[in-house]
Amino acid sequence: MRCSECQSENPEQALQCQHCGAPLPDPYQALTQAQESLARLRRFVPAVIAEGLLKDQERLRGERREVAVLFADAVEFTHLSASLDAESAFELINDLLNRLVACVHRYDGLVDKFTGDGLMAVFGAPNAHENDAELAVRAALDMQQAMAEFAPIARAKLGAPLQIRIGIHSGLAIAGILGGKEQAAYTVIGETVNLAARLESQARPGNVLVSARVHQQTRAFFNYQSVGQASIKGLAQPMQIYEALSSRSDPLSARGVAGVTSILLGRNTELQQLQSVLNTFLNRQEGWFITIRGEAGIGKSRLVSEWLAQTTPDQITVWQGRGLPYAQGVGYGIFRSLLQDAINAAPPEQPWDAQVSPALRPFLRLILELPLSEEEERSLGYLEPERIKQLSVLAIREWILAAARKRPLVLIFDDFHWADDLSVAAMEILHQLPQEAQVIFCIITRPQPQASPAFLPQPHIPTPQRTLAIALQPLSPPHSRALLAHMVNLEGLSEAVIETILTHAEGNPFYIEEFVRMLIEKEMLHLEDTQWQVISPVALQAMEIPTSLRSLMMARVDRLAEDQRDVLSSAAVIGLQFDAGLLEEVERRLHGSTNTLAILERLHELGLLVKRPGAGEGIYAFRHIITQETIYNSMLRSQRPDLHRTVAEAIETRYAAELHNQAEILAFHYDRAYVRDQALTYAILAGDRARARFANREAIEYYSRALQLSQHLSQRQIERWQAVVGLGEVYQHIGEYEEATACYQAGMEEWKAPPPEKQAQVLLRLG
Repeated sequence: MRCSECQSENPEQALQCQHCGAPLPDPYQALTQAQESLARLRRFVPAVIAEGLLKDQERLRGERREVAVLFADAVEFTHLSASLDAESAFELINDLLNRLVACVHRYDGLVDKFTGDGLMAVFGAPNAHENDAELAVRAALDMQQAMAEFAPIARAKLGAPLQIRIGIHSGLAIAGILGGKEQAAYTVIGETVNLAARLESQARPGNVLVSARVHQQTRAFFNYQSVGQASIKGLAQPMQIYEALSSRSDPLSARGVAGVTSILLGRNTELQQLQSVLNTFLNRQEGWFITIRGEAGIGKSRLVSEWLAQTTPDQITVWQGRGLPYAQGVGYGIFRSLLQDAINAAPPEQPWDAQVSPALRPFLRLILELPLSEEEERSLGYLEPERIKQLSVLAIREWILAAARKRPLVLIFDDFHWADDLSVAAMEILHQLPQEAQVIFCIITRPQPQASPAFLPQPHIPTPQRTLAIALQPLSPPHSRALLAHMVNLEGLSEAVIETILTHAEGNPFYIEEFVRMLIEKEMLHLEDTQWQVISPVALQAMEIPTSLRSLMMARVDRLAEDQRDVLSSAAVIGLQFDAGLLEEVERRLHGSTNTLAILERLHELGLLVKRPGAGEGIYAFRHIITQETIYNSMLRSQRPDLHRTVAEAIETRYAAELHNQAEILAFHYDRAYVRDQALTYAILAGDRARARFANREAIEYYSRALQLSQHLSQRQIERWQAVVGLGEVYQHIGEYEEATACYQAGMEEWKAPPPEKQAQVLLRLG
């Protein structure tokens, strides 16, 4: 049990903290309270999220989040229900709201609050997804479908049609607990929430209205109709609004840059490996099991697409299935996607299930969520769940083998990291099929916090016969630059902007594309032929992290265990690169942690951190600058000073014998902690160190900051004098004599009666 005062861990039955003596809560009372809290939360939040919130109280204190907010309202319900007694009206609206809540939970959303005749839902807090805007729109369309199914019930009781209207906007918001102990609630607040509510009020009954931002984020997945511009309260300019009509039957690629043909760079080795497997597969009629592993956006699917493009349709049959983040609770989701692709490609004159024995066909319909006959439902009702699972896998197996006998078969399982438990269990059995049939299983996945299934071959580890494991690495700097040059005419970009894009992208093709897409949206580029040209100077200030990448990073961080998130957050405060021993001390002070080094090793295995042996023993760094910046920026500004102070104090403890070598980092952390006296001391020391090694611009920055800090500290006259004289010496050294003289004179004016030796130093410099 953790002490709320000192954060130390104690035995479960302890009545007071063994470290600081503070009273500890009764464990039985705490359990009862947790169970009551869980029951309340489940009404608003999917069960998995509710349990996670109760385990991870730290996250509830508040954080900045990129979210999608949805408002739904039953139009004119109060007026229409006037003829009903209060109990009947309550039962009717409660029935409707329960149906709408189910739509929110289906896509891992949170019901923030009920608004009388409607609700407010949030996607992206407390758990982020890389496609929260998409999830919100899917939930909205499902809500309209649920309303259509509920409409006859409502009409029968109200005597008139009932419809809902919905508004969706996405953007930054503050998420956390508001209120005191008795009335505390997890919620999100901010302008994003206000705009979503105003969009809902603009919608007509039966409509789903979204902002231009949501439209831009999701237009690859949905059919939209422009509604035009509307004046929205709180906005100086009219807002462009779109109506979401339906999901696209043929979703467009969300990757790539408009107007530019995508190219594959830096993947020749991997492409040759795959081509060699395909040649062996066709010539020797042998099956293969392939895994392609890499972080999001690294080019896994693009590599497979290029590989398959080298074949002709008469050589092989290709079926593709895809895991979906919102379908992880749906059984056999990735196999359902695969079988639907097979059905779509089958000749229309042939029954889609003809190649499977009649006894197993009901299990395929079960997987595909197709209607069963009464007899089939009755037969399945007699079977144990475990037997149904066995026969379902057997039906999939029979279908695959039948297809492989007709023509060599390649099965692509994309985004397998989002596969549900039943899909993973089925794959544990079916992955042996390449050993007995001419079929390739190609699994595309990302590194995950949990251990990979045993059937997935690991890179750099000996694999069974006819298996291939590919781990895609970031593009080299030359290939990254070539990819950027393919999309944008680099002559119009300054080298500083190019370097900023490439440094933040760190070899990830998707990241490079997103930076270009952001510049397009800011109207800094225009398309000429097949390349984007710069039409206005691109300032470094414009190079913020694109929303899509922030969401991608937060989604990955949110999937980590609580202690892993804590370690990453502390590391993000320290900086891009950090010492493991220092982080261990910070974690001990903040969370009472004793296993920081083991967690660091796991985060390294997951590819979130890298080791920097060249920088010294125990030095780690974030794999991506974007990860560090996103985690840090998600913290509330009010929380950051205490964290920086903890880091600074830990540095002083760990490096007590050589504090002068830590002056720069201590000046930074104490400055961010608003501990001005300490920040002033270390800023002057950092300036002295920079001046001694002739790093003149750095010295000017440190001394100038020291002068700014000293303005708030009237008793630090000596330090102010040191800063102004040090600044003068640097200016004198670089030949800026007027600035130097001004500094020396200011020093004499600041300190009316300096010690004789100090006065002599300045007078000597003034000549």
